[in-house]
Amino acid sequence: MNERPRTRVWVVARIDEGHITQADVFDNGDDAQNFAGELSVDTNNLSGRFQVLDSYIHCKELDYDKGIDPENFAQSQIDALYNDLGLDSTHGAETQKAAQYIVDHKPELLEEASRLIKKHILDVLKKKHLLTK
Repeated sequence: MNERPRTRVWVVARIDEGHITQADVFDNGDDAQNFAGELSVDTNNLSGRFQVLDSYIHCKELDYDKGIDPENFAQSQIDALYNDLGLDSTHGAETQKAAQYIVDHKPELLEEASRLIKKHILDVLKKKHLLTK
């Protein structure tokens, strides 16, 4: 079987007289459990019982938006480098100057990092003969 992308979800099903009469879908299991619990307590306005079911959303197409995002990757790497350098008094003056430079020049650093990441990935694909240009 050709496995397609799927996303796990939790369904809170309202069951009245043996039939599902309502279903609410959540992307977080704890939220679904809390919702079902709240509905079960509100017996004045609601009848039936509530059950949380694990399920999946099956997708026909790959979700390319969840792939590599060079801009966000570069952002996370610059932020991590800044955190490694730190600005507290335990680091030397040179390290503090480097961290301050990151703060002052972050947009340019992001642009250059994104460009370098894209170039590196293209070089790898060419080296593996997956791209010719």
